[in-house]
Amino acid sequence: QFANLYSWYSWPNVVLPIIGGFLMDRVFGIRLGTMVFAFIIIIGQAIFAFGGFLDRLWVMEVGRFVFGIGGESLAVAQNTYAVAWFKGKELNMVFGFQLSIAR
Repeated sequence: QFANLYSWYSWPNVVLPIIGGFLMDRVFGIRLGTMVFAFIIIIGQAIFAFGGFLDRLWVMEVGRFVFGIGGESLAVAQNTYAVAWFKGKELNMVFGFQLSIAR
């Protein structure tokens, strides 16, 4: 059952990072897109915690799904910020740090 919680996070991320990148490029911009996706993550985590408080697995699964909607789209924004702030050889090290901390 607990491994299933990760799959509820992963499924939205099959397609949504592409849509999230499009939304940040064309609709929101990087700053607003980052805030929107971070807010979605906060809402998903609150739903997940509420499901744990109620001892209801299905509420926790909904929370993980909502969390997943914003999760990897926020990673797209993080990569955009990293590319804007760092140049050249530093960029590879920054991506390495980012992956090791995020995963």
